[in-house]
Amino acid sequence: MTPLIAQSPLLAVPMWLQLVAVVFGGISGTIVGRRNQFDLSGIVALAIVTGLGGGLLRDILLLHGTPVAMQSDYYILTAAATGLVGALAPTTIAAVLTRIKWPFTLLDAVFVGTYAVVSAGMALQINLPAVPCILAGIVGGVGGSVLRDVFANERPELFRPGTLYAVPTAIGVTGFVLLSRLAHAGSWIEIPALVFIVAVRMLAVWRGWSLPEAADDVFLFAVIRQRVRHSGSRWRRRRNPGEQS
Repeated sequence: MTPLIAQSPLLAVPMWLQLVAVVFGGISGTIVGRRNQFDLSGIVALAIVTGLGGGLLRDILLLHGTPVAMQSDYYILTAAATGLVGALAPTTIAAVLTRIKWPFTLLDAVFVGTYAVVSAGMALQINLPAVPCILAGIVGGVGGSVLRDVFANERPELFRPGTLYAVPTAIGVTGFVLLSRLAHAGSWIEIPALVFIVAVRMLAVWRGWSLPEAADDVFLFAVIRQRVRHSGSRWRRRRNPGEQS
């Protein structure tokens, strides 16, 4: 069977970087599990789902051999060990992590960014076109977080109105894929892409950057009607300069 990660001079995705993504995902799942007062098995299960979920979704999307998480013992054991350590951590440490927003947001941003870069790199390794590589990076990046929130019976952060979440990932992965393809650069691009995704996500939280929400139909039609009336009044004044406004 052809391995998913073929060695190539263009880009090599080392296992340690993949395991780092798994660890950050496991920590993120552990924090959510403790915040929702899961028991030991629940926290470990959520850590595994979060740590491996994005990669499994990515591999299903790529349809290129056995999923990476199933090709080695290290992935599942790393996610499970992370959840176990987090579940057995002192209550005081867990309380700090679950009540302070910034550590969780930072860990989640690092987790999403790392998985996004790794996933896009794997898609590059099997010579997919640029746009599918970008899609694989986005799915791999946010997939674990979405599964984490679904399993925890929470509204996925990806679908919550608020600060930018998937947009920094999409921009960072796009730049990473284009530079890798156009400049034929080495794996050093991974780190700047990851730093960009994390930095923009944290800046969005700090500055409150967000996308506009969908416009309400009634409000939208009222604005259009007002603009049409205003334009009609201006046109009539031009045709009849003596008309009073």
